[in-house]
Amino acid sequence: MTKDVDPAEGVALKPEEKSKDVTPAEDESMEPRWKVGDRVFAVWAGNSCFYVSTVAEVDAKNRKLVVTWDDADMSHRTVSFDQVKEPADDTIAWSYSRIDKRVTVRDSTAKGRCLFTNEACEPGKVVFVEKPLLVALPALAPKLWEKLQQLHEAQPLNLGTITFHFAAMITLTQLDAASVGVIMDKYVPDPDEEPNEDVTRILSSMKDSPEEVLKCKVEDLCPKKLQRLVSAWRYNSFGHHKEDGLVLYNRISMCSHSCDPTCCWSYGEEDAFVLRARVALSDSDELTISYLQ
Repeated sequence: MTKDVDPAEGVALKPEEKSKDVTPAEDESMEPRWKVGDRVFAVWAGNSCFYVSTVAEVDAKNRKLVVTWDDADMSHRTVSFDQVKEPADDTIAWSYSRIDKRVTVRDSTAKGRCLFTNEACEPGKVVFVEKPLLVALPALAPKLWEKLQQLHEAQPLNLGTITFHFAAMITLTQLDAASVGVIMDKYVPDPDEEPNEDVTRILSSMKDSPEEVLKCKVEDLCPKKLQRLVSAWRYNSFGHHKEDGLVLYNRISMCSHSCDPTCCWSYGEEDAFVLRARVALSDSDELTISYLQ
């Protein structure tokens, strides 16, 4: 679920072709006419998911486009016409009231809270589109990220990464109380978990740091609450398609994993999570996804 595949650029246009005036692309099957500047969804070959991009070059003869990814990633920019589609309403995040008409969170006997449909859905159709609660990227708090990196380099954290602790800490500085409460309510193995060695060490190190690093007073942070948030991010977040980034969704986090899932997914506008039916769904069917996609 992350863009962590080695970059492998596709076929590049010849220099002389790049200098020519680009005309809209169209073939005999009446495919969409792509032109430079068009906003499109294109398949990033690193994980075969669709991402938002802008057409940079058109090679009508070879039925290829060169796109500029919204996240500025420079890999896999050359895509074929059949890997591109026009943006549509089903890539824009829905309101929660609209989502709740489609799906329901219910307790299951074996797996706790899970997500179920409220109505039938054909294969390939969108079940819903959800905006993230928070996208935790280093750019949100670069000084905090740098501080955590220094701690990790001096003595590695037990989780082997600083991303979960970083996400937990900016949750408290970036979100309002209601949104923090939503994340606190996510599944964790031990709801009463005491602060572990890493959380204690991080908070202790922050006491000597300028307030601008954390953007709040260390004394205002509850160690047990921070531990709960670390676990919530660990067990419910997705790897963002930017390096070291995490993203957490409210309803999607209720989807269980399956090796033969009922749904598949892609990214939409502004990191929206587009959930589609992979098989024919009936009313009250459980919605599952592959965490390995």
